[in-house]
Amino acid sequence: MEGRTVWDLSTHRDDEYLATGCVNVDDALRGGFRVGFVSEVCGCAGSGKTQLCLQLLLRAQLPREASGGLNASSCYMYSDGLSPMKRLQELERQHSGEPVSLNRIFLEAATDPSQFLHTLKSRLPSLMEFHGVRLVVVDSIAAVFRGHSVDKAADAGERTRIMFDIVHCMHILAKQYRAVFVVVNQMTADMHNDGNMPALGLAWSSCINQRYVLDERSIS
Repeated sequence: MEGRTVWDLSTHRDDEYLATGCVNVDDALRGGFRVGFVSEVCGCAGSGKTQLCLQLLLRAQLPREASGGLNASSCYMYSDGLSPMKRLQELERQHSGEPVSLNRIFLEAATDPSQFLHTLKSRLPSLMEFHGVRLVVVDSIAAVFRGHSVDKAADAGERTRIMFDIVHCMHILAKQYRAVFVVVNQMTADMHNDGNMPALGLAWSSCINQRYVLDERSIS
């Protein structure tokens, strides 16, 4: 059984999820990505993180009852400077079933923490209020902080402060607009063990509701 906080219980309505459309993945996620949550998807390069998220942008438009969608628009915040439009156009052509439209997907570039936070506080609430956005995908949160200096203790403290501010905004918007936030994270070398671990450390991982790790074979 999944634990719940007092906040979760006090604001709980019927559990609502955004399904991925893949039975095995949705079973692993226990229904899909939960509304009102900030969920992280992490994995090494080539594990399918971005592909999954782009598919979610289309599936968010589908009706809830028949297809596990949100009947809503979505916003894709990308930080690597590369627009996903070509890939979205290809996915739209391949899509079958209920009609979907790229006109219901809003693209926002955010390449540094200040720009990202500004978008969260100003642009995104307007999209959610007036354009029915209920899915927000961030790809990727690690890239937002990639060029942010942490050479000094003061720099590290400032990065942590901004990170907390960013996640706080996400949680507020997720609850206020009954939205799904899916945040892509990258893997980095684990210096203490022979393997990889999600980027941004314990400070970040303590702020998210759920974490899902993708590899080329499975989701966990």
